[in-house]
Amino acid sequence: MAKQVSGQAKFQVPGGQATPAPPVGTSLGKFGINLGQFVQQFNDRTKEYNGTPIPVIVTVYGDRTFDFVTKSPPAAALLKEAAGIVKGSGVPNKEKVGTVTRAQISDIVQKKLADLNATDPENKLLWRFNRRRLTGEEVRDSVLALGPGLDNSMGGTLLKVKNRAYVTGSNTNITDEFDNYRRSVYLPVVRSSVYEVLQALDFPDPAVSNGDRNTTTVAPQALFMMNSSLVDEATSELATRLTALNGSERINRAYSIIMGRQPNEHEIANAQEYTQQVTVTATAAGMATEDAELAAWQSLCRVLLSTNEFFYVE
Repeated sequence: MAKQVSGQAKFQVPGGQATPAPPVGTSLGKFGINLGQFVQQFNDRTKEYNGTPIPVIVTVYGDRTFDFVTKSPPAAALLKEAAGIVKGSGVPNKEKVGTVTRAQISDIVQKKLADLNATDPENKLLWRFNRRRLTGEEVRDSVLALGPGLDNSMGGTLLKVKNRAYVTGSNTNITDEFDNYRRSVYLPVVRSSVYEVLQALDFPDPAVSNGDRNTTTVAPQALFMMNSSLVDEATSELATRLTALNGSERINRAYSIIMGRQPNEHEIANAQEYTQQVTVTATAAGMATEDAELAAWQSLCRVLLSTNEFFYVE
């Protein structure tokens, strides 16, 4: 049975020179562990770095035992060591205090490679692209592509009125300009009448300059993916195509189209059980068998579209 974790501490200590004084004492003292034992183990493990700052992550358990992971020295420390300086320039980009060779840079890279994997789950070293949620435009285009199909024609405008005539004194002349399959980049953006799909998915205020969109996670977004006319139409089209296939092929095809991968055995079993339950429930409520089956597969498509795997880019 795994031991219960009571806390974790992250700090830097000179390699081979740790003492119970700060930062060791201030970081670990509150956990009541044996500081002398940590100091001895840390110094033995990092003696080759002798004085170079070493990042360490200490995990403390409920029984006051601990283990720790050390990482390679910070790049800044390695660069100063390679340049033979104690501190950086007092006037960055103007006053030079040292130089490093290409060979020294290559050596530093080799030392840092060990950290560029799962030992850096917070991605502080930027060894991978951070997880990103799809924008409203990307969600709309993806949903259309999965369902009725995306109109990839280029150029032109969707506005049906003359330039600057789409805004009246109290309202707008926007009617059905958003009801089309064109890519979202061609949708009109009217400050007083932003498309509801984009509003639900954090489209920025067009009246204000914004260099970085906010990303929220709120209940109306989930409701939108379950109940909106856009999703309803797309999942209906997709479910119609799926029900034309054999039973085992339907789930594979649904995951392939929506997730871009094949389902595992657990996901196949869950999808089969889910569609069967929905079909039985809909039939018992008086729906024709064929319509009940279609409703079940449309419901499964809605569920898959509402998952984080669809909404986020890893």
